Amino acid sequence: MLFILLLFLIVVPIYGEETKVLTLSYENTKNVQIENLPIKRIFTPKVGLALSGGGARGFAHIGVLKAFEDYKIPIDYIAGTSIGSVIGGLYAVGYTTSELEELAKKIEWNKLYFDQPKRRDLFLGQKQDITSSLFHIRFDGFKPHIPKALSAGQKLSSILNDLVINSCYNIYKDFDKFKISFKSVATNFLTGEKEIIDKGDLSQAMLASVAIPLLFSPVEIDGNLLVEGGLVNNIPSDILKDMGSEIIITINTVSPLRKREELFLPWEQADQVIGIMQRPINESSLNISDIVIQPELGDMLATNFNNIENVVNVGYYAALSKIDEIKRQLSKNSKKASNNKIFLEKINIKGLNHRNLETIRPLIEIKKGEIISENKIIENLKEIYNSGYFSDVKASISPSSDIAEVTFLLEENPIIKKIIIDGNKAISDEEILSALKNREGNIFNSIFWKDDYHNLIKLYRKNDFSLANINHVKFDKSNGTLTINIDEGFISAIEIKGNHKTRRHVILREFPLKAGEIFNLEKATQGITNIFSTGLFERVFLSVAQGNPHPKVTINIIEKKYSIVKIGARYDLEKSTRGLFELKYDNTFGIGAKTIMQLKYGLRDQLILLKLRADRIFKTYLTYDFSFYYKNNRNFLRFISGIHGTYTDTRRGGIFYIGQQMEKFGTVTFEFRMENLDILTYPFPQYNESLDLRTFTLRSVVDTQDKYPFPDKGSLYHLYYQRAAKILGGKISYTKIFFSFESYQTIKDKFTIHPSFVLGIADESLPFSERFRLGGDKSLFGIKENELHGRTQISGSIEYRMKIPIPNFFNTYINTRYDLGGIFSKNQKIVFKDFRHGIGGGLAIDIPFIPIEVSYGHISDGEDRMYVSVGHRF
Repeated sequence: MLFILLLFLIVVPIYGEETKVLTLSYENTKNVQIENLPIKRIFTPKVGLALSGGGARGFAHIGVLKAFEDYKIPIDYIAGTSIGSVIGGLYAVGYTTSELEELAKKIEWNKLYFDQPKRRDLFLGQKQDITSSLFHIRFDGFKPHIPKALSAGQKLSSILNDLVINSCYNIYKDFDKFKISFKSVATNFLTGEKEIIDKGDLSQAMLASVAIPLLFSPVEIDGNLLVEGGLVNNIPSDILKDMGSEIIITINTVSPLRKREELFLPWEQADQVIGIMQRPINESSLNISDIVIQPELGDMLATNFNNIENVVNVGYYAALSKIDEIKRQLSKNSKKASNNKIFLEKINIKGLNHRNLETIRPLIEIKKGEIISENKIIENLKEIYNSGYFSDVKASISPSSDIAEVTFLLEENPIIKKIIIDGNKAISDEEILSALKNREGNIFNSIFWKDDYHNLIKLYRKNDFSLANINHVKFDKSNGTLTINIDEGFISAIEIKGNHKTRRHVILREFPLKAGEIFNLEKATQGITNIFSTGLFERVFLSVAQGNPHPKVTINIIEKKYSIVKIGARYDLEKSTRGLFELKYDNTFGIGAKTIMQLKYGLRDQLILLKLRADRIFKTYLTYDFSFYYKNNRNFLRFISGIHGTYTDTRRGGIFYIGQQMEKFGTVTFEFRMENLDILTYPFPQYNESLDLRTFTLRSVVDTQDKYPFPDKGSLYHLYYQRAAKILGGKISYTKIFFSFESYQTIKDKFTIHPSFVLGIADESLPFSERFRLGGDKSLFGIKENELHGRTQISGSIEYRMKIPIPNFFNTYINTRYDLGGIFSKNQKIVFKDFRHGIGGGLAIDIPFIPIEVSYGHISDGEDRMYVSVGHRF
């Protein structure tokens, strides 16, 4: 009895007889608002997250964010540098940590510096263009144009561009309007000052922040050339103050200084110098942080992308060790109620019109008969509000002479009587409604709505409608109708920026989307690939913005310098040394046509060539080529008697063809050739000729090889029908048909099987100059290149090639091949004994621009031959 009396004297007088009402402070939730039904969240101290650079070490940021999600640590602001900018930017626009981890594992980070389009994305003429030169130099007028870096960043730009466009916040150009406010840090390459990017195109902001000088070209934004942000601010904690952060949490994944044995190469020493210069700035940034999370990554290099999952886990556990400290900081900075104690005699709940009382009781932790504080009641109010079913919650404390009652005053959200989906055509009402947690007949839940908003957009993203967005949401209180208006991403306009010389139609013909259509990411990505694969541009990327009334799409391009000088060289044992010099203008008339002057000179081969070629005509897939040439070749010859000789083949003339591209894998062309030629054979004049030729050729070529000169997969088909006739103005008539096929299949990325087959047939009038040729290291081992000749050819081979695993070296192969070949001067009965058999093998090293091949072969005639080839064949 004495205890109760003392308790009454201690607790009750604090309140007297007045009723006190406890309330929560709210703020509006960004981007998910509903007209007539405000979506609010409980006000909390503003938490800012600084994500540092660090290359592959920065994937620990994903683990930290994952821990924050698991323990419900709110994040209001993110500032990121370099890899921190990429992870922070993508998280800010709605990517989950599981999605980020999957992306980190999927991207081939060590290959981002190589921007060359895949061979399968090139037209046939382009495939042939890229396999001849040793190097090339572009000119701006008469001034050599030196590339700013190893890569213009197209591959990384495309990845980031696709991710941003496919996010839930792709139309926002103000980074404060993202799910989480975001700023990216870059370095002004001209002034050396820090640049904070908080508006514009997010993909370009992230690209600028990771643009390491010499590896990636500077990124131009608003007239400024921007590079890697880590050069001036690798740990951007200071930016968070200006953003409004009350609690600054820094994740430091910056690489430690290198050890002595890691300072061998010049760029390693340069990286060390930068690291030393950054240390004072980094220490200052860490000092202004309230909490620093430093994942224990040891001496892991920034370039080590081999164990991303482990790095993410290290970040997660590093964050776990700081969770309690973070919660203390949040509590310390929170607006608190009085810590006065009351003796709780009774709990009342008012305002429940639709919710069952039993669904609320588990959210209330205070118990009758306990001594509690106002802060404890506030925590219970937060739990009730965060259930999502209420627009406001309060608690009144009503003391009397001997007891204190707490009454929870709840304002329920309205009942949803009907949901109307407006503006949708691509996805049905039923599919959209099934994606929503809020259903007809239920109380509106604000927490569910936040999920519904993002789930609805992600439903469209899943179906490649990347510009679909929720235009407007309205709740009609008079009839309980929730109306969701959707813009499915119709394109209002397509603009082009950066095309100073290239005509608009040359770009738009490669882009499969049109104004008025629904934007589709798969088609848009293919369009960007097509435009980049023309070879006319250093970099191509999309940007989107809210138009009137639908989104506007802009194709941004950076044009190359179109004047090119190419130099090539080659050596082989049979024809010795030869060189190539080529002048080329890559964008004649602004339509992508190629104007080429080419000179080849060797001891046995000379060529002068003038060419005008276009891979496409206007918006069609028609292609044309005008070529005029003079060539003089000294070739090998085996006479019928078996005596070895040579012959000179001198030709002057021109070829015109027009044809149809078969997408990117081949062409069908109709060719007309006018040619004057002279053949002189040594030591016997048996095949001497002087002819005027006029020929029509119907030709089909299909090339799906994945690379050259050592494909792993793909095929090459070549079929033509050629007819020469005197009626065309020539001096001779003949008919000739040719077919060849070869394919490559690789097992376990190591073992390659390469079969080939050739068939050629011609009539008896076929002159020596037009006969089929056979021999050499690519067709029949044991004899010289094209030494055999005839009017009929049947040959084939089977090659086995194995890649030798030599670490940190160029791809190296050993191969062996069996050849079977027959070539016949007259149309005759062909029997198996007339065929020659060849067998051989060799070693090849795929050095870029200078492949080396050494092989040795034997033919059934009894001859052996060594072959050495250095450089591309031309």
